[in-house]
Formats: sequence, structure tokens, C-alpha cells
Amino acid sequence: MFGIVQGFQPIASFNYGAKNFKRVIETVKISTKYLIVYSTIGFLIIQIFPNSIIRIFNNDADLITLGSKAIRFVTILIPLIGVQIIAASLFQALGKAKPALVISMSRQTLFLIPLVLIMPKINNLGLIGIFAAFPIADFMAIILSFILLKKEINLLHKTEEQLIIENYNEKSLN
Repeated sequence: MFGIVQGFQPIASFNYGAKNFKRVIETVKISTKYLIVYSTIGFLIIQIFPNSIIRIFNNDADLITLGSKAIRFVTILIPLIGVQIIAASLFQALGKAKPALVISMSRQTLFLIPLVLIMPKINNLGLIGIFAAFPIADFMAIILSFILLKKEINLLHKTEEQLIIENYNEKSLN
């Protein structure tokens, strides 16, 4: 996934600098689609073969049983995590450090740590509460990322339209 993003960032950054906002938007859409496809494949592998994945690290039967439940639970929203990765990478590529930082830190720092501390205590969820904290944090980070990404895409659309109008007016005067 990060390989896709490493290819995405210079394309987005170059086109943003060249004021080709339409291409930036197109790059966001294409990269997001590929990230979703790629992460869905990974998600399916994890969901279908959790025991085999856990066995790579340990052969303890109890650990495999618990680990299989945990890995299935905590990865449930992995197919959508590409939205967060693209959003953070886009803001970084555009030189907008604050939203890039907020998005990058949102899952682990803003959402996951508080949820891991709170969820086990809710109705005595215990370990299941910890497992549930991961997809909830993912969901919250994805929503935050989507909102900020949508606002930025709308801003790029408006800026593209303004450039078209300015170019038209400039040509009309000549």
C-alpha cells in the first residue's frame, strides 16, 4: 500500500505545483481505487487464513485460537484504510502539514489509545473491548480523513474552475 502511495505523492505534488488540479484529483481517485483493491485482497487473506498467519509466529494452540479471533476482528475495516493513507499523503504532497499530521496521528493517537483504555470497561467487555477499539478507531479515522479529503478535493475543483475562467478572460482580452 505504501508503495502505491510513494508513487502517488510525487505525481500529486508535481501536478499541484503545475496547477493541474484536475490531474491531482484524478490521481487521488485512481490511487484510492488501487489501495482499496489491494487492501481488500489482504483483508480476504487474513479473514480466510488467520490460523496460518498466526502459526508463522507461534504454534501454541491457545494463542492461535485467540490470535485468530483478534486478527479477524481488528482488521475488519482494512479495505477502507486506503482513504486515510491517501488523504494523509495528499496533504503531505501539497505541503499542508497540519491536516497531514492530524490524519496520520488520528487512528493511533487520537482514537485508538483512548478507545483501548475505555472500551474494556464498558459493560465489562474486557479483551473484546480492546479488539473492538481497533475497528472503531479505524472507522473514526476513515471518516475524519474522508471529510478532510472531500473538502480538499472540492477546493481543488473550485481552484481549477477559477483558473479556467482566468485563462478564458485573458484570451478574450487578447
